[in-house]
Amino acid sequence: MKKYDLAFGIGVSCNSSISLRRANMQYLSFPGDWLAPLWKREELPSPNLVYRTEWLCRGLDGFFNLEDFKFVRRHEWNGKDVYANERTHYLFVHDIPAGSDLSDEFPKMVAKYERRYARLVSLIKASRNVLVLRLDHADGSFQASVEDCTESHRRLCETFPGVSFDFVFFQCDPSRTFENRLVERVHPWLTRIAFAYHDKKHPEDKKLPDNFLIAKALKRLAKVRDYRTKEERAAHDGAKPHGALGWLRALFGRR
Repeated sequence: MKKYDLAFGIGVSCNSSISLRRANMQYLSFPGDWLAPLWKREELPSPNLVYRTEWLCRGLDGFFNLEDFKFVRRHEWNGKDVYANERTHYLFVHDIPAGSDLSDEFPKMVAKYERRYARLVSLIKASRNVLVLRLDHADGSFQASVEDCTESHRRLCETFPGVSFDFVFFQCDPSRTFENRLVERVHPWLTRIAFAYHDKKHPEDKKLPDNFLIAKALKRLAKVRDYRTKEERAAHDGAKPHGALGWLRALFGRR
């Protein structure tokens, strides 16, 4: 059991952040939490994990140009319009209210992501030990590799010297259950965990992992300190959600 100053997810989608929150390892939102990749992996200029790391290390310059955003569809369950950034290859699923004018909402969305980016960078720089979670889709799409983790680790260490980064990398292995999951220390800084973690409650969407199982596995590996300020803790405690739907809405809307 290792203790960390900070933990954050680095894809492949919002489930990495949800799992960290379930494990009491993440308390605030960061820029990559609620972004999803475009469907075709060949559209990415580099592997998804490395691509996400590049944006984190180099900043958001060029990430938000209004002309790059194209409407995709409406998400009925969360009341949002989904937009694709055709240049950066990301889907924005949780940001634009359904039926609203993108040009009206765009400045607020950009400000929100800039705030989250500054928060994450500041917390990384103030930390000694940081845990990074990579959670592959349960259906095997947008898979990462040990080599991708190695390259991402190298770039993070170069960008934030003096900070020690550990990675935990989840891969879905249909031949293993949670009880006989693989837990492999590939490098001193990299732990790979593999088992069948598809969420059986959502058989229509094979990508979705069982976030409770992922959180359960995470809790056996590490603990993360509560890095929030007194004001942030008070604001969170004063807005605790009620019910599963309220919990999800609070999760995606948290600043």
